[in-house]
Amino acid sequence: MYTQTDLLRWRLNSYAALSFLVLLLCGALMMGIPLREGGENSARQLLTVLTTSRVQSVAGWADHSLSVVWHIALRPGVRALLEQGEGENDKSNALLAASMGITGDTAALSLYNGMGRRVAHSGVHIPDALCEEALRSDHPVFVSAPFALHSSRYMLFSVPITANASHDAVGAPFVMSVKGAEIIGRVLLLRDLSALEKILAPTMGAIVPASCVLFMNDSMLGTTQYKADKAFQEGSQRALRGERGIVASEDMVYCYAPVNTHGWGLVAAVPLSVLHAPVNRQFWTFMGATVLVYIICMAGFIFLSRPLTGKILMRAHELEKEIDERRNAQEELEKAHALLQEAYEQRRELAGNILATLEQLRSEMATELHDNAGQQLTTLLLSLDYAQKRLQAGNLKPAAFFAVLDRAAKQVQALQKDIRRMSHGLFPPALNLAGLSHTIKQLCKDFENGGLRIHCDATPLPATSEETALSLYRITQECLTNIVRHAAATEVFISLQLRENIIYLTIEDNGRGFTLPAKGLVGHLGLRLIQERAQYCNGTVTIETAPGEGTLVLVELPL
Repeated sequence: MYTQTDLLRWRLNSYAALSFLVLLLCGALMMGIPLREGGENSARQLLTVLTTSRVQSVAGWADHSLSVVWHIALRPGVRALLEQGEGENDKSNALLAASMGITGDTAALSLYNGMGRRVAHSGVHIPDALCEEALRSDHPVFVSAPFALHSSRYMLFSVPITANASHDAVGAPFVMSVKGAEIIGRVLLLRDLSALEKILAPTMGAIVPASCVLFMNDSMLGTTQYKADKAFQEGSQRALRGERGIVASEDMVYCYAPVNTHGWGLVAAVPLSVLHAPVNRQFWTFMGATVLVYIICMAGFIFLSRPLTGKILMRAHELEKEIDERRNAQEELEKAHALLQEAYEQRRELAGNILATLEQLRSEMATELHDNAGQQLTTLLLSLDYAQKRLQAGNLKPAAFFAVLDRAAKQVQALQKDIRRMSHGLFPPALNLAGLSHTIKQLCKDFENGGLRIHCDATPLPATSEETALSLYRITQECLTNIVRHAAATEVFISLQLRENIIYLTIEDNGRGFTLPAKGLVGHLGLRLIQERAQYCNGTVTIETAPGEGTLVLVELPL
């Protein structure tokens, strides 16, 4: 039989249960319905974001393709093939084969001269009809429609090579500069569309695994199972007109958007049930969580002693988290200290090498002054003194005395030439008088010999700081010295250009090359000095080399 205490406890529990139920049910209805509507809107916005991301990826792929072909068109070695005027051979094909390494999905690369004759080729065979279409194109940039070849799909990109090698930028400004210029050749790049098809394919495990269709040049790329849907056709037409948005049919949702600067359109398709499936899961998860909260609240109401234990456990968790954060901060500080110590040791080693190099240079100059200039001056002094004594004694005829003076003048000229050579080695006076471009061209002439040919394309630059000009000159001098001493090269291509307020210095040789160390430029003092000079001027240095494949040094310094 129940007592009054039991009945009162039962009533209190019933009132609490009913109150919690009404409160949570109202809260669930007030929050769940807007959450579901907002989730559906968020799903569509997510589809829009996904489509925009795919558009950016497609545009990035196309921009990268054009950037690759422009980069190949601007390489000095490719221009040298056109200037030679020879037909296709193993050497020219090998140069293009090395250029194919810029991107992994390049299937073929061809170089044609202005007469439509192929100069070099590497990779799979490009259909002749497609090559002729690219050569007949009136546009500076030619992009073909996708086509199948050898069970794969490809796209052809083609850009012209003009007679003037100095251009301001790669991209739209470069295309503007091509108009009206003399085209001496074209570069044809055949790219595999597997990477582009991966961008368009549905992503497994994604929140919205949408299928994408890319419209380009009256052709499509991607899934075409929705072609008969009117909403799909409407979205594709709007995308090609440069519009973006979402259209829906009874069971499908299509998001369309244009691919900027390429005249392409992208349509992303996803079933309505798939699009709203995460929203439905979240809604029922929310309802389940509401029921769980109800149970937890009732359990907490019954067991009033547990809040204290919960607070203690929460505080302990906070303390443990704080200890972990401090431990992680200590580890990060130790790593930073190790990196700083390593950088300090590298700087110290470099400073020691620089001091040793300076002392060696001073020793060499002292030796050269003593052994060369000093001996020449001593010989000249003795010769003049002997001639003076004989002349005073009357034993020397005027003709013989004039001959002595002539020999002395020649010795003075030779000595003056040696002193001028040493002075130019310390600091080139032409750098302040004639400018950086002229000084580098003169430096190339000084390094040329019977077995080495240097092709220098140095564009006159606007006024630069003395540190920047001297750094570029010293970097060129160091590279040429290394090529003469170690590379055993026969040809060197040097390019000095200015694009978008950035000075680009490219030095490429066909020598024996070498293997770059895995950790920095250890053991290469000259290359480390080149890197330090570029960093001093807020620039960067990129070195590409391999045994038997020559060396490419690219220096970028801000104007």
